[in-house]
This record gives sequence, C-alpha cells and structure tokens, in this order.
Amino acid sequence: MLFALILEFPLSLYIYGEVNTMSILINSLFPPFLMVAILAFFRVPGEDNTKKFTTELLKLSMLTKALKTQVAFYAKKNTCA
Repeated sequence: MLFALILEFPLSLYIYGEVNTMSILINSLFPPFLMVAILAFFRVPGEDNTKKFTTELLKLSMLTKALKTQVAFYAKKNTCA
C-alpha cells in the first residue's frame, strides 16, 4: 500500500498536473478491504477434503503410470523393408 502511495502521488502530479486525493485513497484502501471481505466469506477445506483430494490424485498417478507402461511395450514397426 505504501508503494502505491509513493508511486501514484508523483505520477498523478506529473501526468494530470494535480493530485486527486480521493482517487488515491480509494485506490489504496479498497484492495485491502476487499481481501478482508473475501477472507471473511471463505474457509479452508477440512481434513476430509484433503484426504479425498490425495486419494484421487494417487488414482490419477497410478492410471498415468499404467498407460505409460502399456504404451512402452508396443513393438516398433520396421520401416526399412
């Protein structure tokens, strides 16, 4: 937030010739308030969700390994004939 204030004040003065403090306040304060509001409405998934996720990930991993193994055993065709 401090970086935005340091950057926005001189640029606003240079580009527009004046500083609109209301826009700088809105641009500096709105994002942190928005982040707090978003965090208030979301929660971290529980342990049950983590177990389901890892189980499905392992299933997908095993399926991928099985496909690689099956594909690797196909014989190459002789194209020199």
